[in-house]
Amino acid sequence: MTIHTIVTEADHKAALARIDALMDAVAGTPEAKELSILAVLVEDYESRHFPIERLVAMLNPDKNIADWRKVRDDWRKQED
Repeated sequence: MTIHTIVTEADHKAALARIDALMDAVAGTPEAKELSILAVLVEDYESRHFPIERLVAMLNPDKNIADWRKVRDDWRKQED
């Protein structure tokens, strides 16, 4: 079991694939421990790169166009 922080999109995809492979791990096994650790690492990566608050704001139909533009511009700034 080699586990490291998730830094890149490739790391993220690899971790998701490994999680998928480990989904049937039996509790108490090294595989179950690896699954648990990977889940925490993926959650951390996703919270930093895909914050749910921005996604919810983008999907909110009650926002006016100025609000949408601000969300879009803020999103783009964080991607740079």
